[in-house]
Amino acid sequence: MGYLLVTNDDGVDSPALRPLIRALAELGEVRAVVPAEERSWISKAITRWDRVRARRVQSDGFEIVAIEGGYPADCTNLAVHSLYDEPPEAVVSGINLFFACIVLLNNLFIDLIYAYLDPRIRYQ
Repeated sequence: MGYLLVTNDDGVDSPALRPLIRALAELGEVRAVVPAEERSWISKAITRWDRVRARRVQSDGFEIVAIEGGYPADCTNLAVHSLYDEPPEAVVSGINLFFACIVLLNNLFIDLIYAYLDPRIRYQ
C-alpha cells in the first residue's frame, strides 16, 4: 500500500492533528500536508497569484508539511501533484474542530470535503 495523506483546515497547530496521524500510522505510512494556520470557512479557495511556501515541521516524531499562505485545497493539490513522487492511496480530512462539519453536512463545498475532491475533479 502507498501512503495516506492527512489534511485539515484547522492548521498545523490543531490539537487533533497529531492524534489523527498517530492513529492512522497503525495502518501504514502517513504524510500530512496542512495549512500553516487555521483556515476554516474558506470553502473552494485556492491560491492563484500569491506565493505559498512549504515548511517541514517535526512534531511528536512526525514530519508535517505546513503550507504558508495556502488554503486547504492548496495543501491537497500540492501533496497530490507536486510534493511527492506518487499520489496517496487515500486522503483523510479532519478531525475538524469547528462547528462547520455539523452544520454544513449538506453543503458539498465545505473546506474538508473540497480539499479532498478538488484535485480529483480538476485533474481526472
